[in-house]
Amino acid sequence: MRYITGDDRYQITAEFCCLDDLIESDNMVRIIDLFVDELDLERHGFTNTKPKDKGRKPYNPGDLLKLYIYGYLNRINSSRKLERECKRNIEVRWLLGNLSPDFKTIADFRKDNRDNLKNVFREFTYICRRADLIDFKLAAIDGSFFSAVNHNSKNYSRNKLRKLMVKLDRKIDEYLDEISRLDKQELSKISDLQQAIADLRSKQREYREMQEVLEATGETQVSLTDPDSKMMTKPQSKIDMSYNVQLVVDSKNSLIAECDVTNDGNDRKQLSRMVEKVLETHAPSELSVVADEGYSSGEEIDKCHEKNVDTYVPVPGKKPPREDDPFCPANFTYIPEEDCYLCPAGKKLPKSSFKKDGRQITYCSRNICKDCPCFTQCVPPGSKYKIIHRNTFEKAIQRQRTVNQENKEKLKLRQMIVEHPFGTIKRHMRLGDFLTRGLRSVNGEFSLIALAYNMMRAFNVLGFDRLKAAIRDHFKHVRTICAFICLFLVNFCWKATLYAKSEAFSR
Repeated sequence: MRYITGDDRYQITAEFCCLDDLIESDNMVRIIDLFVDELDLERHGFTNTKPKDKGRKPYNPGDLLKLYIYGYLNRINSSRKLERECKRNIEVRWLLGNLSPDFKTIADFRKDNRDNLKNVFREFTYICRRADLIDFKLAAIDGSFFSAVNHNSKNYSRNKLRKLMVKLDRKIDEYLDEISRLDKQELSKISDLQQAIADLRSKQREYREMQEVLEATGETQVSLTDPDSKMMTKPQSKIDMSYNVQLVVDSKNSLIAECDVTNDGNDRKQLSRMVEKVLETHAPSELSVVADEGYSSGEEIDKCHEKNVDTYVPVPGKKPPREDDPFCPANFTYIPEEDCYLCPAGKKLPKSSFKKDGRQITYCSRNICKDCPCFTQCVPPGSKYKIIHRNTFEKAIQRQRTVNQENKEKLKLRQMIVEHPFGTIKRHMRLGDFLTRGLRSVNGEFSLIALAYNMMRAFNVLGFDRLKAAIRDHFKHVRTICAFICLFLVNFCWKATLYAKSEAFSR
């Protein structure tokens, strides 16, 4: 049987070609090249944008940024792997002009510019919004846990440290008892046991220092490899060292409008914070957000309402009245005009005091309850009066329940919108684990991940030509605005100078 054969690798040919001939005209690397070349890296705060005249020449930060964007688009986020791609990947060689930076230079670029990568991500979201890929008519907010560079064994909680200290004390006592039983002839074994005890006491000192750190900082756990990472419970009850990645995803094309990384183990305090980031970055004329029940905090919903943002968040339903207990809290009626509760016996319980850090209001009255004929049926045994608790933001929760009843279809859209980016990033792009350490570095790394996702998504939606035109149109618009501002400042300074001279002449 005959096979298709290639050229002889030792055959000298007379073909002449350049690197550009080897790259397709609609290849994604051309979009990366155009986007980074148009960026004002100095304005975004990147290092080495103005190299010094003396000393060793640095690499252009634009070239290293191109390399990272290409890497995250193609599931290559390790600096050592990127170093290898510079020598064997024809697309990377075209993108960098045959440059081959070492892995330390590549890694240092990401570390030194971790805060600036967020600006690059936002610059591309501006392009997407200008190209009408993002409209903020409905945005979904959700969080997901991404694994941190910290093994579970390198994390210590208060309870874990307490158990380890007890275990070490028990072990030391066992060694001391064994030493007391040994004969003086067995000096070598006694010496080994004494060394083991010294090692255990050294470990005790380390654990004691960790306990002191937890007491001083008020934290619940301490991690050794990555101090900012926390132990979090993932789906299927898997416990792992992770970060909580928050996304705001626009419903029109499932593009990421805003992202952030936190080490909070739940989403209870993230709703208003993510909404505020969107308002600061994009300032949309209208904004509606949908989130799951993990964001159902009355305080957070009320903050969004104050910012004129429509929210669609499932909140826990009210407990129904119980037929077997006519004096259960659900049978007490709240009177908003008088800010009190009407009990089933027809008596009013006034507001008493705040409890639980101002999250709940207590309604009770000892004088009213002690003379009530239903006292034994209503008041629990051992208590002197009936207590009713009301959430401080119950009004916002009630309003949210009403909105949810009228917009059930929008609550169903949440999963369709926000799970697309998380699924693509974790499964298709295989970027569910962080390589960097520390909250700032992890935020910078995820900005690269989100940028790569948005770029790939925009390329699939618009195609090569339209995305290329959108990038050029955006930066042309930016340059026009900058020129107008410069002209305004020059004109203002000129008029200020003339005014100062005229005032000096009149004096």
